[in-house]
Amino acid sequence: MQNYMDKTKKINDQLKELMIGGSFSEILERCRILRAKMKESKGNSEQQIIKLNQTIESSIGKDSKFNRYQEKKDNVLTNDKREIEKFEDLAKSRLDTIKFKKLPKVKRDSEVEEFFKFFFTYLYKEDSYKFDYANFVKFAIKKNVGEFKKRLAQFEITNLGKNGLSMLEEVRYWSLNV
Repeated sequence: MQNYMDKTKKINDQLKELMIGGSFSEILERCRILRAKMKESKGNSEQQIIKLNQTIESSIGKDSKFNRYQEKKDNVLTNDKREIEKFEDLAKSRLDTIKFKKLPKVKRDSEVEEFFKFFFTYLYKEDSYKFDYANFVKFAIKKNVGEFKKRLAQFEITNLGKNGLSMLEEVRYWSLNV
C-alpha cells in the first residue's frame, strides 16, 4: 500500500511540474511519460488486487467454518423443504376425502366461522374484517365450489406469515377440541 502511495505522490509531483509550464512539446512528452507510469501503476494495482483475492479465496477454502456452516444450513433447508412437501401432499390427498356438498350444511358456531374466515382471508386474499359468513358460504362453497377446491389445492402454508400461522394454529386448536 505504501508503494502505491509513493507512486501516487510522484505522479502528483509530475503533474505539478506540468502545471508550471514549458513548451507545448515538452508538456506533451511529460504527459506521455506520466500516462505510461499511470498505466503501469494501474496494472500493478490490478495484479495486487488479483493476488489478494486469490489469497482470500485460498484461505477460506472448503474446510473453513463458514463453508461448513453453509453446508449445514443448506442441509437443514433441504430437509425442511422435504417435510413441507410431505405435509402438502398429505393435505392434498385429504382434499379428496372432503364432502364439499355437506360443508354449507355444517352447524354454524364460532369455531366454524373462524375456520371459514381463515379460508376467506388466506384463500381469497381478503381482509378478515370484510368476512361475512352467509355471503362466503353462498359464494365460495355453494356457487363456486370448484374454485374453492382449486384454491384449497394450491394453498401453501409457507406463504402465510406470522399472523396467518397463528390464525391457523387457533383454527387447528378449535377443530381438535370440538
